[in-house]
Amino acid sequence: MNPASATARVFGRISRTAQSSPFLIWAVALGLIAIAGFNLTFVFRVLGRAGQASDFRWWYGAAEIGLQHGWSHLYDRALQSQYISSVYPFVNPPPLAWLVAPLTVFSLPTAYVLFALVLAGCLIVASQLASDDRAQSRVLAFGTAFGLFPATISIVYGQPVAIVLLAVVGAWWLDQHDRPVLAGVVLSVILLKPNIVVLVPLALLLSARHRAFVAWAVSTAVLAAISAISVGVDGLRSYWQLLSIVGNQKQSFTVGSGWMFWTAVAVIVGLTAAVAWKRRGSRFELPLAVALVGSLLISHHLNVYDLALYALVLWLAFRGDLHWTAKVGAAGMWLLLDVAILNSILVVAAELALLAVLALPEVAALVLTRGRFLPVSQNASQDLA
Repeated sequence: MNPASATARVFGRISRTAQSSPFLIWAVALGLIAIAGFNLTFVFRVLGRAGQASDFRWWYGAAEIGLQHGWSHLYDRALQSQYISSVYPFVNPPPLAWLVAPLTVFSLPTAYVLFALVLAGCLIVASQLASDDRAQSRVLAFGTAFGLFPATISIVYGQPVAIVLLAVVGAWWLDQHDRPVLAGVVLSVILLKPNIVVLVPLALLLSARHRAFVAWAVSTAVLAAISAISVGVDGLRSYWQLLSIVGNQKQSFTVGSGWMFWTAVAVIVGLTAAVAWKRRGSRFELPLAVALVGSLLISHHLNVYDLALYALVLWLAFRGDLHWTAKVGAAGMWLLLDVAILNSILVVAAELALLAVLALPEVAALVLTRGRFLPVSQNASQDLA
């Protein structure tokens, strides 16, 4: 018997047993809830004293600069040193400072706690949108969200990763429910931290979700134009200078540097494009999962909390028509991020393996069919139901 066929049969039996055994499903769910409870206990224990040490002070300080000195001074290095008190500059797009601006009526510690609660709420909503109507599915989604260490640590650091994750899940959910224009508008929220999901719009375009892509492009262009006008020419020049500082800093969780990095970028973008093209007009879970993994691999500025997006990759693997190897790979990646997150080399190797599992079968099928693809339906999102 072919080893691959035998493995598939074994996994099929395990999968059928799991699906027919509510006790086993609830046992896994309760285990995940226990892990999530441990992580949440840690979060609530540090919320009261982590504000000054969190990344939130960058967003808070940037918002204060804009409100007190004008948004054209947002990227003024001298003012950033005064308000943020860090050698590391604020280089996020202006909308993140605008988002935090209303919280500056509170002290930094209070504003930080409120923002952390918003992030936790975003993660809860995202997990429920990604689940189906079954109670165990909702519990499993919640458990995998807060049980993932990078997701909970993103709340502690005050990083907007949960907002970006919710924007992507929301766009996927809206497209699934035949609201492509609104899906594109919601997806424009990724401008808060675009580097960790940079390939998602490409997957949207090449998978024949044209209305959603156009809505995203227009919404993003409007936000970018307003941002550029608010900071002005001098502000844009200062922003570019600060970006050069960030670009020169060595990062973990990246696929090498120099020619190796740019070669990896070309390959990963090609894989993302090929999978989206092969799946055009069909279900979007696989192209989106590939785009997320690819985006995290080619992001030149990535930290441990950005890996929270692997919770979404796991949800997509089990919600879509993905092969069992993809589901095992996504689950393995989730587990690895909880037990070996400090080993960046191992994490990157696992990411590359997961990308291969997700993308290579589709690329091989595309080559074998000489570039033919699934027919585009009149309403692609209806195929997602």
